[in-house]
Amino acid sequence: MIQLKASKTGDYELTDKKVVVTLADHQVKIGEEVFSETGEYEVSGVEVIFGATAALVVWEQLHLLYLFGEAAPSTFEKTQFSSCDVMLIDKHVATLKKDLFEETMDAYDPRALVIANSTTIEATSKESLQIQDAPVIKLAEQLLPTEGRDFYRLV
Repeated sequence: MIQLKASKTGDYELTDKKVVVTLADHQVKIGEEVFSETGEYEVSGVEVIFGATAALVVWEQLHLLYLFGEAAPSTFEKTQFSSCDVMLIDKHVATLKKDLFEETMDAYDPRALVIANSTTIEATSKESLQIQDAPVIKLAEQLLPTEGRDFYRLV
């Protein structure tokens, strides 16, 4: 099981008690290794596929998408990152505009969406969002919804 919480600086911090992965500032940090360039990487059993606007972290059978860009997903990202389990929106994405929100939800089809405390989502006609505030989120295959989506704000 992976635990997700906000660090003191408001970044995403994931841990399984052995490995710590930090998602911040358009980077994925695993231990002392930092990834911010397009490519595929693997450290301590955690695989990272880095794109132009997002990175996919594959860990403990979960596909965690870290969205840090405000542009539409590229064809590469749509094909490589689709049907992710959890999508995490970077804290620097202050507002997730309706069109981008709908396009990323359609492209990546996450079972759960996590936004930072500082991010707002424009009203959407597609889904009525019932966002749950949580200081810590436990992530595991069996805890994710099989139908519909969960929406969280990490506080």
